[in-house]
Amino acid sequence: MAAPSPGSTTAASVQPGPGPAGPDDHFPIVALLPPNADTRFGEMRPVARAIEESEFYAEEGMAEAAAGRRKNTSEDVVEASIVTDGEIAAEALELMGRDGKVRLGFKCECSLPFLVLQLKDIGRFCAVELTVESRAGAEYTIELSSRASVARIGREKASLPLMIRPGWNYCCVDVEDVVHMAFGAHLAFTTGVTVKSSCRVARIFFQDKRYEDRELPAFLRVVK
Repeated sequence: MAAPSPGSTTAASVQPGPGPAGPDDHFPIVALLPPNADTRFGEMRPVARAIEESEFYAEEGMAEAAAGRRKNTSEDVVEASIVTDGEIAAEALELMGRDGKVRLGFKCECSLPFLVLQLKDIGRFCAVELTVESRAGAEYTIELSSRASVARIGREKASLPLMIRPGWNYCCVDVEDVVHMAFGAHLAFTTGVTVKSSCRVARIFFQDKRYEDRELPAFLRVVK
């Protein structure tokens, strides 16, 4: 039996809150998680796929333990679950699993340069993987990992440290700048975003520039 692959989603383009958009910025924010104010996590296919994937690996681990091939510990817990986080009073997806085994994946085609993630450190390593395409048509992979302490740059892949602190973190990644600095290329599109266990994730969206929290649509704000 093969493990399920990350699901895809239809991203939603939205306008920011108070404050005018630029003349060419018709859709300056593209939301992935959640795509809009009306969609709950349980209604999203990528979330369902993450839960299915965690159940597959959990069953696999229990079978190996029953056969005596491994001894499970608390570090081997594999789970993806929708929770209501008391600190932010909102839904979040908790991903638990050693070595990034449990993943929340989105396929997209977004040209906006900034990627924002609201992630909660739960005392274990986590990572975010991006797949991008350059204007020349080359494909690259960028992995941001809390396990990494130094940057490692290859011809087609860059591994960079993800600096997060205990509790909730607002992570804003300048994807355009990373692609240029790491590969000497110019960003055309981000084609995939994958969050790897273990952490909680509440929001994922792209934006054309850095916005203050109050400028964002209400469903994407940290402060409600």
